[in-house]
Amino acid sequence: MDPVKLFDRTTNLLRANLDRRGTAQEARAEALRRLGVKNRVHYFGPERRDKPGLAELVRILGGTEPAGPAVAVVRAVGPISVEGDELPLGGGEGIAERRLGRLLRKLRDDPEVKAVVLRIDSPGGSALASDLLWTELTALRERKPLVASVGGMAASGGYYLAAAARSIVAEPTSIVGSIGVVGGKLSFARSLEHIGVHVETVAPEGAPAEGRRALYSSALAPWDEATRAKVEAMARSAYDLFVERVAKGRGLPVERVRGSAEGRIFAAADAKKLGLVDELGGLDVALELALKLADLPPTATIEVVDLPPGLLELIGMPSPQDRDEEARRLEQRAQRAARRELLGPLGRAREPAEALLGSLAPLLGAERVVAALPFGVVLR
Repeated sequence: MDPVKLFDRTTNLLRANLDRRGTAQEARAEALRRLGVKNRVHYFGPERRDKPGLAELVRILGGTEPAGPAVAVVRAVGPISVEGDELPLGGGEGIAERRLGRLLRKLRDDPEVKAVVLRIDSPGGSALASDLLWTELTALRERKPLVASVGGMAASGGYYLAAAARSIVAEPTSIVGSIGVVGGKLSFARSLEHIGVHVETVAPEGAPAEGRRALYSSALAPWDEATRAKVEAMARSAYDLFVERVAKGRGLPVERVRGSAEGRIFAAADAKKLGLVDELGGLDVALELALKLADLPPTATIEVVDLPPGLLELIGMPSPQDRDEEARRLEQRAQRAARRELLGPLGRAREPAEALLGSLAPLLGAERVVAALPFGVVLR
């Protein structure tokens, strides 16, 4: 069978067995609706409300009172990925969708949190993770004010997140935009041929298309034209969704957003003229705006938040995971310092590009389309 027809047939078969597309949270809500569930009691996990959590219990025993209404500051720094595993190409861990998504849901349901400021410094990364986080941020925005504060950059997937906020505040030196996606994979087939290594695929008899599909994610063989066309279609679909998300979040016509898209990057002042940014300023300006939107006084509590700590952290002892993580970070820091020392000026110039290379890391895994800044930008 022709590869394109095979792909279309598979896609149509999947669509025929799907009612609609949605997130995991929407699937759970639909399951509860079909079961006719009217009320839920959480016996386990962070959503349990009938008894105080561990952190609250320690606070009560210590005799301290809750701080009252607060503005939460959430950091979203580095390349975006789904799992949050260490990224190749020197990208570090960056923004893990699963971890940040859990934190956003916690803040959304916390009655003491009256507004959220998302501090973004990211060149993008996984298109899937960016869209999942956009969904979580949009749900948060519907409950309480959400302000995005852009640090060094909110580019591609980073701007994907910022577009979900009610207002975007960017530093005058910030890089904003890069509304676009990149698709592809690394293939070393021609390089291997130069050293006499040839890759052959043994496909089932009478089904050559299956053999070509088996090497879809392999770096040992390039794509055939049919596969390349399908990846391009995936990229166009992801790009159109990206533009629609930005248009919805910013309250702009789709065609106006398209005029600022196609991977273009802007200085914050130019982005403001285009409607991609609301105000110029630092985190202090974003906090003032969040306080105003939440009708809170200037003296209200401002907290930098993360997921709740475990028992060991609460009593001042690092968990084994934290110790391993700290050791790994120190090792990575030492390796980067040694590399810069070895390479001199060239090594020092590499550091701004490491996060950008990390944002492209999902292409080395299962994803073939990413929302990532595809080139480095260094301001001097």
